[in-house]
Amino acid sequence: MKYLSLLLLVTGCYQVQDLEIVEPELQQYWQQFQIEAQQLGVQLPRRDVMILVSDDLRQGQRAVCSGTKRYASIRIARGVLPLDGEYDLSVEATVFHELAHGLLDRHHMPVEDGAYDQVSLMCVPAHRPSYHDGTKRDYYIKELFNKL
Repeated sequence: MKYLSLLLLVTGCYQVQDLEIVEPELQQYWQQFQIEAQQLGVQLPRRDVMILVSDDLRQGQRAVCSGTKRYASIRIARGVLPLDGEYDLSVEATVFHELAHGLLDRHHMPVEDGAYDQVSLMCVPAHRPSYHDGTKRDYYIKELFNKL
């Protein structure tokens, strides 16, 4: 909450462009999202970005995104993060899903009954074994950025 207050204070008082407040344990996922966008030729919108670790999400909730056309605020549940701090594809999927809400204006997609893998990172509830094991990661990234 202290970061949100700071973000609103700074952006409300000054015309700041591309303010980034990203918790250290989530920085690698934010950087990877930007790399993926650049490699696919996707220009991310100019918005202030705040990506935080949260201890106050509802039980069972992995993440939440809120924002406007000026900023995107993403909170990731602390329990989602790997204890060893290593890069984790399931955390990447969660962070990328929320960033797609906040920066790409993507919405949830319907789940296909009986499908082994869902067709998008935007499907909820998520069931994407071939993303988490890396075998279809490229497909999911291209679909996320609308580059299929």
